[in-house]
Amino acid sequence: MACWPQLRLLLWKNLTFRRRQT
Repeated sequence: MACWPQLRLLLWKNLTFRRRQT
């Protein structure tokens, strides 16, 4: 599952982005 870390990174980035937007 090499795609797992990448998926988590994307999710984290999206979370931080959303938090910054609010």
